[in-house]
Formats: sequence, C-alpha cells, structure tokens
Amino acid sequence: MSPALALSLYLILALSLTVLRLNQGWRPGDALFNGLFWPADLGRRGIDLLMAGLLDLAGQEGRN
Repeated sequence: MSPALALSLYLILALSLTVLRLNQGWRPGDALFNGLFWPADLGRRGIDLLMAGLLDLAGQEGRN
C-alpha cells in the first residue's frame, strides 16, 4: 500500500469518527482530537477493560 493511500484512508476514518462524535454531542475540539488520535483511544479503552476485568476477578477472589 502506498503511503499516500494509507494517509488518505487514515484521514477518511478520522473525519468519519469526528463527525460521529459531533453527532453524539461532543464538543468540536474533543471530537476532532478523538477522530485524529483514535489508535490511542483504542489502547486506552483496552487498558480500561483489562483493569476492570482484573479488579472484578480480585473482588470475586475476596468474596470466596
């Protein structure tokens, strides 16, 4: 894949996510930031899910 095509696809996805966030009621700056840096947001959400799972597991062990 050429770098120009990869950049174009990334920017199209970023613009789409920005419009989605705007339609969800986000402020324009937050929506644009989220749209442009979505890989970082995916990583953050993965960490959130991992920590929630670990805390739930620790809570279940404490009850037994």
